Amino acid sequence: MIQLSYFALEPSSFGQQLAGYMSQLKQQLIDSFVASAIPPEVLSSSDPCLVHISDTPSVFYPTLFRLLEKIKPHVLIHTGDMVDHLKLQNHAYLYNLYQEQLQQFIGRLENLPVDIIYLVPGNHDDPDLISRICRRCRVIPEYSLVQFGAFKLGLAHEPQNLPPKADFALYGHSLDEPPATAGQPLSGLKNINILLPDGRIYFIPYPRGTDVARGIKPRPRKL
Repeated sequence: MIQLSYFALEPSSFGQQLAGYMSQLKQQLIDSFVASAIPPEVLSSSDPCLVHISDTPSVFYPTLFRLLEKIKPHVLIHTGDMVDHLKLQNHAYLYNLYQEQLQQFIGRLENLPVDIIYLVPGNHDDPDLISRICRRCRVIPEYSLVQFGAFKLGLAHEPQNLPPKADFALYGHSLDEPPATAGQPLSGLKNINILLPDGRIYFIPYPRGTDVARGIKPRPRKL
């Protein structure tokens, strides 16, 4: 007669081990993406650089934080919808959750190695709440101009609200093209944009799943 031996793993212990493994795997995937995504010219440059993002769902936060830790930009510009997965304008009942996640997001941004942070509230943001939360971020409205080196940057969440006569137009919200008078368009919805003081521009694609969390792409069907 064959005797079978077995051991029981406590459910709580198994759950903790699995959670630890998944956390390590997630961090490895993020590090792999970041290592391959950042252009070597950006990492090797001693000049201050600018990073522009927009419409950020929470699924993107860990990758964003790791990117900023690696790049250490002089300036970060976020052109709105900072907790984009909640779509606050459409789901006002999620305000408390929005407030909680926004506070965590801005708090983490302000602790990163970034000298200047500009935040342009979007249609799914609460500008007054953002201003109350911020300790060192600069909250500015649409139709604003800021200077980066020799270049004037026009900032807005929606492309139609960009100011004229800028060198570069930084925006998010939609894939609509901005007015021709706004300057060279840089969409923070399409790419993570990196600008160097000499005018060189580098584009980093958002990681897989970002557009699904934004609601731009449908969720994949389960097999």
